[in-house]
Amino acid sequence: MQNFLLRIIILGIASFFVYRYRSNLANTMMRQPWIRKLAVRSFMKIPFVRDRMGGQILQFQ
Repeated sequence: MQNFLLRIIILGIASFFVYRYRSNLANTMMRQPWIRKLAVRSFMKIPFVRDRMGGQILQFQ
């Protein structure tokens, strides 16, 4: 019971810090080229995002 309660408390504290410093964490992670490449590939697999980005990038006049 104590281990379970301790895990819940640690998870809550970790969640608070991730929420509080989320922009710093995102900036730090996006500085890494392989993480940035993985994020772009993952987002481009989502059909709505891919269609939306393709429409903005490939505008014909």
